[in-house]
Amino acid sequence: MMISAGLVILAGFAVVLLIDNAALIGAACYLLFIGLSGSIFVGVFMLVTPDIGWPAMPYLAGAYVLAWLAGFLTPGAPAGLGVRELVLASLLAGLASIPSILFTVLMSRAITAIGDLLFFVAGQALPATEDLYAGDTDQ
Repeated sequence: MMISAGLVILAGFAVVLLIDNAALIGAACYLLFIGLSGSIFVGVFMLVTPDIGWPAMPYLAGAYVLAWLAGFLTPGAPAGLGVRELVLASLLAGLASIPSILFTVLMSRAITAIGDLLFFVAGQALPATEDLYAGDTDQ
């Protein structure tokens, strides 16, 4: 699983470096984020419930992506708060015990919040630069 997460990250960085279009770079970054987030969720779920076998990994990743999308598309829910957790808990019902599912879902939210905070701090630490596309007439 860690190998697949590493490959997703490398592929995402390669795509971002090869693309010169800001919209495509944004789409590639979203795909990279979704792949990495799904991999992290699967890893946490597998740590909490080791009796779940490897064949469940695609289902777990797919459930996470669907829950993230539901939260993203729900108006009035900042970062899908509550929506993502409800959808995930519903989709994972029956795969493991309720406490294991709730712990994994809440850990997923905590990991996401910590990641957001780290990216914010890293962004604030970067020096301000001029608009890279200011002179670009292709946009």
